[in-house]
This record gives sequence, C-alpha cells and structure tokens, in this order.
Amino acid sequence: MSVTPEELDADRQKKAREYARIRHRLLLVDLATATAGVLIVLFSGLGTWLRNVLHPLGWQPIAGWFPWQVLLYFLALMLSYQLISAPLTYYSSYILPHRYGLSTMSLQNWLLDLLKGLALSLVFSSLCSSCRSFTSSARCPRASWRKDCWHWPNALIHACAAFSPCS
Repeated sequence: MSVTPEELDADRQKKAREYARIRHRLLLVDLATATAGVLIVLFSGLGTWLRNVLHPLGWQPIAGWFPWQVLLYFLALMLSYQLISAPLTYYSSYILPHRYGLSTMSLQNWLLDLLKGLALSLVFSSLCSSCRSFTSSARCPRASWRKDCWHWPNALIHACAAFSPCS
C-alpha cells in the first residue's frame, strides 16, 4: 500500500520538513553544548579539582581500581550536563512536539517520564563506567585509572568500550 504523490498533503509535508530542520538545529546545539562541557572540564582544571575533592574516597578493592571515585566523578559530570541542557531538553522534547501536534502528554507526565529516564540512564551509565574502570585496571595493570583516565572523554570511552581489548 504505497501512497502516491497526489495523496500527500503538501502542508503536512512542509510542516514535517520544518520540524525536522528545527530538530536538526537543536541536535547541533546539544552537541556544541556537550563539546563545550568537555573542553571546560579538560582545560579549566575542573576535572582535576573534582578528582582531588573525591580523593578521600580512595578505597581500592583491587590495586588501581577506585570504584567510588569513578562512580561519583561520572555522576557529577552527567548530572551537571543534564542541568545545563535542561532548557534545551524541555524545548526539544516537550514544547516542540506540542507545537507540531505530535504529543498530547501533560507537563507532569512528561517530567515524570524524563526523571525515570534520567534515573535509569544514570544508574546504567555509572555502573558501566565503574565496571569499565575495573576491566581496564584488571587487564592493564600498568595503567592507573587515577593517573590516565580522569578526564570526561576517557570516562565516556571507558563506559562505551567495556569489551575492547587492552591497548
């Protein structure tokens, strides 16, 4: 059952293209925000400061693995990013779909859904980053998490590449 060009509503197609363009621009703004965050953490000394603040949590069940430090470092960065990008998230996932008639969800339900997704994302992402720090310290004992991997990009790489071979 294919639709012929004559059956398509030109006004709806125009609105769909406009919506897609706006969503694309919002994605670029979100990527720029994340990039700026990474650069700020790397070059402002914020990453080192946060590492030093978390230094008293230096519990090491296995040499070179600092699970509480990694977990809290990752949580702090992720929560900071979520707070900074909250207005953009609100606009892109609540206001815009309502403007184009793609959502009928109430603000209360949207917030509840957002908080549930955030909680799940933080739990799984934090566990992945902590487990990745363990696998890298267990498989690559000469690489210290504290020394080599205290910056946000490395933490994200460790979280996303949990099964990559040791380099």
